[in-house]
Amino acid sequence: MKIAFLAASAVVLALGGCVTVTPSAPPAGAAAPAMASAPATSMGSALNAARAANGLPALVPDAALMAAARQQASFMARTGTLTHGGPGGSTVGQRVRAAGCGWSWVGENVHMGAATDAAAMQAWMQSPGHRANALNRSATAYGSARVGAYRALVLAAGC
Repeated sequence: MKIAFLAASAVVLALGGCVTVTPSAPPAGAAAPAMASAPATSMGSALNAARAANGLPALVPDAALMAAARQQASFMARTGTLTHGGPGGSTVGQRVRAAGCGWSWVGENVHMGAATDAAAMQAWMQSPGHRANALNRSATAYGSARVGAYRALVLAAGC
């Protein structure tokens, strides 16, 4: 039983994904939208604990990022696929802009199978790409969602 659990855990870690996007430059004359607040989540608590342990400031929950994370987690659950590609082939940057955040930096971590948000965050912190997103010094806000076994964490600056 332990071997099966360890094998399943290794598969879950291998299935986690991350992506970071940095734009070339914001459009001329583009105004940054006001940040909309959203309720904190247990993922936010786990994220901010990891950031504090690394001497970084806490991120604030953002409604647009929550919407983008919810859209991606729902898409993954509906299609049964762990992916950064969203509906219509959308990227995390496109989904975040469509949700109302004119970001200057955006990153996304996705996960499948962890029993808790803390367990997903622990797995991400053991993966260099996921860790880099969670601890990115440019990030100021986050959004997270879980739909079934699928989780999405979207981080951004400039919302």
